[in-house]
Amino acid sequence: MGKFACAKSVLDQWPPEATLLIAAYDGNVCRLKEIARGLDVNGRGVNSVLRQTTFKGMDALHAAAGGKGKLPICRYLVEEAKMDINKRDTFKGKSMTPLQHAVFSGNLPIVRFLLDHGADLHQEGSLGGSVSYFILCSANETDGLSKRRCEIAKLLLPRGAYVDGKSCHMTPLQLAVHGGHDSTLKILLDHNADVL
Repeated sequence: MGKFACAKSVLDQWPPEATLLIAAYDGNVCRLKEIARGLDVNGRGVNSVLRQTTFKGMDALHAAAGGKGKLPICRYLVEEAKMDINKRDTFKGKSMTPLQHAVFSGNLPIVRFLLDHGADLHQEGSLGGSVSYFILCSANETDGLSKRRCEIAKLLLPRGAYVDGKSCHMTPLQLAVHGGHDSTLKILLDHNADVL
């Protein structure tokens, strides 16, 4: 059995809700619609099925936003399927929004798209900080993901990210200094972070 046949055999054993999220993560709109049609046993329509289908607390928009960074699937889910752009997932108690998934995955175009479509920049997750707080704390110049997070930080600050937000008793500036994140430190100081 070839690699593709083996992988297909494994996927065929998963519940359709899981394969729907995989299609969203991969950015495959055609496959996503095909799976949703198969789940539509009551004739509600594909978009209704997409809005109501979750697997392990996540929906298609959470998976797409944190996935491979393909903007067309997010555009479809937000503009056509009318999915809730600020809905929190319930996966392992993380309570993350699609915007938070996109930020942590370093998907700058999707972050920009979600913000342009009304995503709440200041909604806090279960860890107590907003998306802006955590992105500002984690951006540095050491690897590709961190470089993308620096670019996201540069996008978020002019849009009103809390430059001095606190969580766990430290500000992003204090965490940037503590972690040696020079790029983040510069970004924060350029945006008038309080040094006291």
